[in-house]
Amino acid sequence: MDMGHQLFSSELPKIYEFRVEADGPFGRVDSLIYTVDLEALRDSALETDSVEWSTHQIAKHLKRSADAQEEQSRSVEALSSEVRKRLGRQSSEQASGVEVPEVVEPALSEISMRPLSDDDGPA
Repeated sequence: MDMGHQLFSSELPKIYEFRVEADGPFGRVDSLIYTVDLEALRDSALETDSVEWSTHQIAKHLKRSADAQEEQSRSVEALSSEVRKRLGRQSSEQASGVEVPEVVEPALSEISMRPLSDDDGPA
């Protein structure tokens, strides 16, 4: 059995035939044969409006969001580490009598930063 969001990407047949044989209130009913062609649904709303498909899409976007947040977390941690290191260097220079400006900006301007991407994944 296929998953709804992968219905048209599998190798399973797309055309099925059903035979209905029944007894009605007045006796035997002639057999009825139905052919169902799932290919006819390819361009319908069924493919993309199903709950399963929507859930699959939400999960995919949540994964991308989690990956981006993880990348941001690593970047912030690297930035924090670099700032602590440079501030420590400035403190030791101040303690040794070397004149160092009282601002953090000089240390921050030396830290390489790259912008986050708005594309499919982290930059």
